[in-house]
Amino acid sequence: MQTTKPFPALPMSRRAFSASLVLALGGLAAGCGRQSDRNTLRIGDQGKVLELPLQLAGQAANPPRPFEFTTFTDGPNMNAAFLAGALDVGMMGDTPALFASAAGADVVAIAAGRTPPNTYLQIVARPGSGITSLQDLRGKRVAFTKSTALHGYLLLSLERAGLTQADITPIDIPIVSLAKPLETGDADASLLGGPVLTNYLEHNPGARLIEAPDPGYTLILASRRSIENAGIRAALVDFSRRSARAGLWITANPDIWGKHYYEGVLHQDPATAKALIERQGKHRLFFAQVQNDAREHLQRQATALAKAGLLPEADATVARLFDPAINQEFNKVIEEAAA
Repeated sequence: MQTTKPFPALPMSRRAFSASLVLALGGLAAGCGRQSDRNTLRIGDQGKVLELPLQLAGQAANPPRPFEFTTFTDGPNMNAAFLAGALDVGMMGDTPALFASAAGADVVAIAAGRTPPNTYLQIVARPGSGITSLQDLRGKRVAFTKSTALHGYLLLSLERAGLTQADITPIDIPIVSLAKPLETGDADASLLGGPVLTNYLEHNPGARLIEAPDPGYTLILASRRSIENAGIRAALVDFSRRSARAGLWITANPDIWGKHYYEGVLHQDPATAKALIERQGKHRLFFAQVQNDAREHLQRQATALAKAGLLPEADATVARLFDPAINQEFNKVIEEAAA
């Protein structure tokens, strides 16, 4: 179990932040930084949540540029590929998107999916912890994964309770291990989502879900360099149109999606897959229009991260992620696809 040391009290410069992030990510971009066939559209995916809907909905056939998917374990890992110029487009949570912008990845949001509060991701208190509300987290040991969407969600939740990260004992561990400290008693609460959340609740009925009012956002980011290339831009428009249609297919076919994704990709049993569909099945749509609510959410999160000394230049970091002209163009594409 790794307990984090106190995070820096003062925000660092953008140059220092970018350098530290690249060093922290190490060689993660090496495998993606190869010169791929530039007739392809290079897409960063996580768990086939972009690739599989296209296939199931019949939207993957004969794109103008063949789709080249690379799977990443999380957004922070994908950031290295963007920084290396190895991706045209990719999907990640709100917090990693902020870190990508702060590190100088030069990416812009072309779509944004909103997850309603308390559906996909939640703070879970272990049985007997005495935690029943956000205010009760003061002085408690809370497990999360630094620099991921879980981290940003936690900071906003603490803010709602008048708390900061300094008011808890943070435990920074990999996403796949976040249920373990609850089971061993090494943490009082943990950030859990998806199958990990469902499985933990099934085996620990005495656990307490801590309600928080903030939604989550998933961003589809495109490289500005790719957007400025007329051929790649046309491929991005086509990809967005197909993906928006695929998202509508999921909404209309949640049971088929659950069987292929939750059972086939995530290897969950049918009962767990059904529970996941009931909890969040229709809420995991990533290709929705970029609206003001997404920008306002990221602004709040960036401000919270900056106060914690984790992100430089909050306002500028958010501003780089949004471009009115680009957003208008891709919003229109998504609207037409929905029609």
